[in-house]
Amino acid sequence: MTKQLVTRLGLDEGREPQVYSLGVKELWELPDGRYPAGRVTHTLGFPSDQWTYGGGWIYGMQNRVVNLGYVTGLDYRDPLIDPHAEFQRFKSHPFLAKAAERRKMIRYGAKAIAAGGWHAMPRLYADGVLIVGDSAGFLTRRV
Repeated sequence: MTKQLVTRLGLDEGREPQVYSLGVKELWELPDGRYPAGRVTHTLGFPSDQWTYGGGWIYGMQNRVVNLGYVTGLDYRDPLIDPHAEFQRFKSHPFLAKAAERRKMIRYGAKAIAAGGWHAMPRLYADGVLIVGDSAGFLTRRV
């Protein structure tokens, strides 16, 4: 609906085209404090090839929970790339494989992400219209 509205009202005039990624994540419960709350790790690259945008994160949360995920840019060249499979390969890295020992997965999820940034966001308002959140291209990054 937002795409139709943006097009009909010309809210994207003078803006860059939006680009999208797909983020896949899991919440793990670990048996000990091997990744403490507040610890943050961001990665770039592995396991993606040189033509595919990809990167991961590990966020230590309260109660021995770890938020682990991987983002794959949806502008990849290889038609056989599967973002879920990329996430599985990401978890095979020795650091993550060690962290995964004796873990319990609590939750899994995936989400399309508008990743074009400031210059790809449409004008956010018109008469009777206010675009917010994902529809507007907002992306909050926790650091």
